Amino acid sequence: MQKQAMRARLIDTVKHLLSQGGDPEALTSRGIGAAADVSPAMINYCFGGKDALISAAIEEQIAEAAERFRSAPPDGTPPLERLRTMLWALSEQVVRYQPYTKATVPYALLHGEIVAPRYILPLLRAHFGGRKTETECRILAHALISFLTLSYFRADAFERYAGIDLRDRQARKNTLNLLLDLFLGGEPHGSDHLSE
Repeated sequence: MQKQAMRARLIDTVKHLLSQGGDPEALTSRGIGAAADVSPAMINYCFGGKDALISAAIEEQIAEAAERFRSAPPDGTPPLERLRTMLWALSEQVVRYQPYTKATVPYALLHGEIVAPRYILPLLRAHFGGRKTETECRILAHALISFLTLSYFRADAFERYAGIDLRDRQARKNTLNLLLDLFLGGEPHGSDHLSE
């Protein structure tokens, strides 16, 4: 089996295991190999280790979730609220898988292509309805995603700086609401806009 096909098979296996409610930290190379019906050594060959494989699978899950939100047909919900819901759902995934997403953040911020902001561009364009240029929308998308990514990645330092513990679910909701209000010029929604 070619390396790319094996990589895809291993990623699909991990995504399936995670979809079954599996704890990423409880996954073992042996267990993943057995579920994929391959030798655990293939994980090292294809990814350099189990953590890199799990990180790749989680990154793909987050990208797929973002794509579902992005491609969902309008249902009458205002674009800003769809954006708010999308960012909240993605942030929950990032926090849930933090030990693995944290390993990929430095690369994504410093070396990777700028991809994640593209997921929210259609919603920003729709929200502004031509009142912002394409360049302004792209800068806003990048600023929103970069702020959220870096803040979650450096949650301890962010708490010392801003006094907000992003590990706390309600604090994350409040911060996301504030961020969208500040960046997009919306009406302040208060601390409980995103409901349970």
